[in-house]
Order: sequence, then structure tokens, then C-alpha cells
Amino acid sequence: MSKRALKYSGDELEWPAVYLKMFAPLMIVVMITIGVDAWVEFSAGGLSPFFYKDIVTVIIIAGCYALFGLKKIHKTVAINITVYSIIVGIMVLLPFRLEKTDFYFETYFLKVEIILIILTYSIGILVHPKHILYLLLLNLIFIGACIYGMQGAYPVSKFVFYIMLLTCTSLLGYKLNRIFFDLNQQVAEANALIQSQNEDLMRANAAKDQLFEILGHDLKAPFFHLSALITLCEHTNDPVKKEEYIQLMKIAIKDGDDLVASILNWVDVQSMYMTFELHEHDLLDMVKNAISVKETNAKLKNINIDLNIEEGLVMNMDVRMMETIFRNLVCNAIKFSHRDSSITVSGKKEGDYVIISIKDQGIGMSEEIKNELFKYGKIPPRLGTEDESGSGFGLNICKKMVENQKGTMEIESKPNEGTTVTITFPAQLG
Repeated sequence: MSKRALKYSGDELEWPAVYLKMFAPLMIVVMITIGVDAWVEFSAGGLSPFFYKDIVTVIIIAGCYALFGLKKIHKTVAINITVYSIIVGIMVLLPFRLEKTDFYFETYFLKVEIILIILTYSIGILVHPKHILYLLLLNLIFIGACIYGMQGAYPVSKFVFYIMLLTCTSLLGYKLNRIFFDLNQQVAEANALIQSQNEDLMRANAAKDQLFEILGHDLKAPFFHLSALITLCEHTNDPVKKEEYIQLMKIAIKDGDDLVASILNWVDVQSMYMTFELHEHDLLDMVKNAISVKETNAKLKNINIDLNIEEGLVMNMDVRMMETIFRNLVCNAIKFSHRDSSITVSGKKEGDYVIISIKDQGIGMSEEIKNELFKYGKIPPRLGTEDESGSGFGLNICKKMVENQKGTMEIESKPNEGTTVTITFPAQLG
């Protein structure tokens, strides 16, 4: 959630920026207001308990503000202490007010109720709505003490009126608090979504930079080699050399074809990232369709592909994405496997997850290569066991597609001990 969002953390509230800026002026205004009241009390009664009450309250509030400035207490603690010190001071000195012969109760009572309404709104909205209930209970205690102290000299109906007034305004304050909280929640969620989209955009831009790097360097290489070989072929009459040049042309054409296929896959994954849909589909059927186009590659190296997938295993998937994933992973396994070896594709359900693995008996890879595989801007191309080339782009594509479908990809590999790629998906998506 955004740091500017309003949220509760235990009894404390994470404040939006506007309230952080208002905190200092608010505390200063409260201290000045109570200071003015202290001057009024001193003018009317000298060093009275009411004057000392205001002085003590100002000292408490100033102390809270100082502790906050020293980062010893949270803002919400400072506000809580400020509000409750004002309320307690009013209630404690009520008997002294009632004993004064020139005391005009209704004016005083109205002033106290207005103060309570303001404080209830402030602490209820800015700190936590539970304080609305606490202040309502304190007001009931205050009114009960007033009824007892006035001994019928003030109409009970007016007390009831003020109870209802404060209760209704408190309920309104609570409603405003919830509206304010919900709005901030929506803003926070929108900010989180924007942040997520920005991160996706940054990743897409990083991948785009990789693509441009490939286009600027690797893509021109096979065409340059092809052009040079054609020129050499045209200027020789040696049939042996011509045959050699023709074989090299075939390799250059295949290299260019593989690279273009990787680039087209990258473009495809960017498109599917925005448009993919997950539906239930049989895993075995999808795998058979995906790897059928790679069977020729396997036969050329006399590599056997064993399918060890549970019959009737169904999972949520985007079929286009999954077929692209398996074509890439099986193609990699063939490329880095030794002639006359085997590749095993397994699939099973464990609990709420479907676990799929592609295991080969090839050349494997070091920890250093593994650590570089998915770093944007670092694509480690390697030659296969029979000098097959590649852009190093395929695994990045696969990982992106797996994550799009709420899955994870892990790679286990050691040099000369083969590689196992394990992808895990939720069996059902809620």
C-alpha cells in the first residue's frame, strides 16, 4: 500500500501527506487556544484551579509535541494524550465550577459540548473511530455528573437533547471516517496497480532493449556470413570448396531462422501478456501437440522423448502460451543433449498444484550461468552439443509466460549432469 494511504496498524494510523503537514499547525493552534482560555481564567479569577488546569494542559500538549519532534512517540499518541487531557481537565474541575456563585451553567455546558463535538470528530476521523465511542461514554459520565450537581436546576430534557445531538453527530463522524478510509483505500489500490504496471513497463522496456541489442548485432551476423559465402562460392571452381561453402550457408540460414523465431516468440509473449485467457485443458494433449513440431530435431540426434504425464490431468492454462513454453524448453533440452540420449517430460498433481518437469541428460550448466539466465540485459548464448546456436532468449520468454499463468519456474543443473526445468502451477485458479 502506498505510504500516502490511510490505514490502521494496530491502534495507530498511517496518515496521508496532507495530515502530516497539518499536524504541527494543529498542535500549535490548540496550545494557543488553551493559552488564551488560561488568560481569560486568570483575568476572571486570578490563580484559580481553572487557570492551573489550562497551564498543565498546555504543558502536557507541548511535551507531547516535543516528544514527537524527538521521534519518541507517534503522532496518534500525541493526539490521544492531547484530547484526553483536555476532557479529563474539564471533568475533574466540574465540582469547582458548580460551587461558584456567579457560575452560569448553560453557557458553560454548551461550550463543553461544542468542544466535545470538535474533539470527537478530530480524534475519531484522524486516529481511530473507536475513540468516538470512548468520548460518547465520557460525555455520558459528564452529563450524569452535571445532572447530579445541578439537582434539578437545569431541565433534564436539555441534557437529553445534547446527548442525542452528540450521538447523532458522532455517528455522522463515524460515517465520514469510513467514507474517507474507503476512498483512501481505493486510491492506495490504484497507486499499487499503477506501480505494478510501471514495473511491468520497465521489464518490457528492458526486454525491448535486449531485442534491439540482438537486432543490432546478432541478426546481421548470419546475413553477413551468407553474403560473404555466396561471394566466395561465385569465385571458386573447386567443387569441394563449393560444397563446404554451401554447408556453411545452410548453417547461416538456420542460425538466422532460429534467431528470427526467438524474436517472434518475444513479440508473441508481449501480445499474449495482455490477451491471455486461462481455461481447463488436458495437460497430456497439450504437451503432445507442443513437442510434435520438435520431433524431427530429436530424431536427427537420435534422442528419445519420454512422456510420463498422468492420464486425465487437467489444469487451468492458456494453451498458446503453454505450447510455446514446451516448444522452447524441449528445443533447449534437445540442443544441449548428447546424441543417443533421452529427455523425460513428467507431469503430476500434488495437493493444489500441478508440477511439470523437463529433464535431459545433456551438458548442464554452471551456477554462474544459472545466475545470469533471467537477468535483463544479460543473455548468455551457448552452442549446443553439435554446435547448434541460439540467442539465449528462450528461457526468458518461458519464464515470463509461466508467471503470466501464476506459475513458477525452477532450474536444477550441474555441468555434465544434465538439466531439469520444473514449472509449478495452481491446479485451480480462484
